[in-house]
Amino acid sequence: MRPLKKTSRYQRDPLDFYQEDPEPVLALLQVETFSGWVMDPCCGEGNIPSVLRAHGIRSDGADIVDRWAKSLAVGDFRQVLRFWRPDCVVSNPPYHCWEEIVDVSFESGASHVCLLLPFRRVEGIERRRFWARRPLARQWVSSERLIMRPSGKSSGKGEKKQECFSWFVWEAGHTAPVWQTGLLPLVRSVGHD
Repeated sequence: MRPLKKTSRYQRDPLDFYQEDPEPVLALLQVETFSGWVMDPCCGEGNIPSVLRAHGIRSDGADIVDRWAKSLAVGDFRQVLRFWRPDCVVSNPPYHCWEEIVDVSFESGASHVCLLLPFRRVEGIERRRFWARRPLARQWVSSERLIMRPSGKSSGKGEKKQECFSWFVWEAGHTAPVWQTGLLPLVRSVGHD
């Protein structure tokens, strides 16, 4: 396993836990549709399942640490996905194991996997082998830079946006070597600039 690098301007969380705001999840719902049961196997405090549920999508979450009272399970994503076998996976995963999450999701029967990752995850000669084996169907690039903060860190005014993120979307059976790309719509929650 590669040594973990710092991927946030915050002190590195030992479990790679960085929380997304609701906006990128709301934007995803404007460009993707979900059928069946959706799971976030790395749900943290439950933001993704909560947003999906608020929009009428059957969704649950699990995590390796008990951070969310409504979590379906506490455990490693490998066991959680293999046991629960969701129809779709939507997650902001730990960046050191996202490729394995894609593989385990499809091995467990998922038809659709959406991961919120730094845009730069498309780069790298080593990563070309992964893209050849698991070609993307779509990539939705955030229209603005996002901040992923550790739990308990508030988003204060004047906080600088961290980096460009994208929703990486895989579909079972997709084999084309090229993928669709587009910009996510801007979605602002009440109270945000």
